[in-house]
Amino acid sequence: MSGQAYLLVSDGAVQVDDTLATKGDGIAISDQPSVTLSADAACEVLIIEVPGRISAR
Repeated sequence: MSGQAYLLVSDGAVQVDDTLATKGDGIAISDQPSVTLSADAACEVLIIEVPGRISAR
């Protein structure tokens, strides 16, 4: 069973799998065995584990 998480971009931009997220964007991640993050420049992201939830919102 995969977990759930919420990713928040607090500065810069980051590619999350096929989605580009920029400052202020949030992405809910559910039922993914892995996620690929990449950035062309310095960025800051916060990843919050969502324990005990059926799915992230």
